[in-house]
Amino acid sequence: RRSKEIAIRKVNGAEASGILEMLSRDILVVAAPAVVIGTVLAWHVNGIWMEQFAERIPISWAVYVLVVMVNLVIIVACVLWKSWRIANENPVNSIKSE
Repeated sequence: RRSKEIAIRKVNGAEASGILEMLSRDILVVAAPAVVIGTVLAWHVNGIWMEQFAERIPISWAVYVLVVMVNLVIIVACVLWKSWRIANENPVNSIKSE
């Protein structure tokens, strides 16, 4: 979706590393709050669900922090992997595909 934007930035002199950094930052602005909200909701639902059992195993807060970090790493890795190919190809191919 943003391949034309990447191509235009490359034509104007941007380096691939700068483009990938910009995309990572843009994705993290959206993904970080979403992952944190989802994890807090998962913690709450897990608490409600665990009340139904006679024996409960407490889950440490460190597990939830690890889940947040792993999710964010996977999201950024997917964005960088897809964007890396576009950022390193010939910008003419992306622009003329209109």
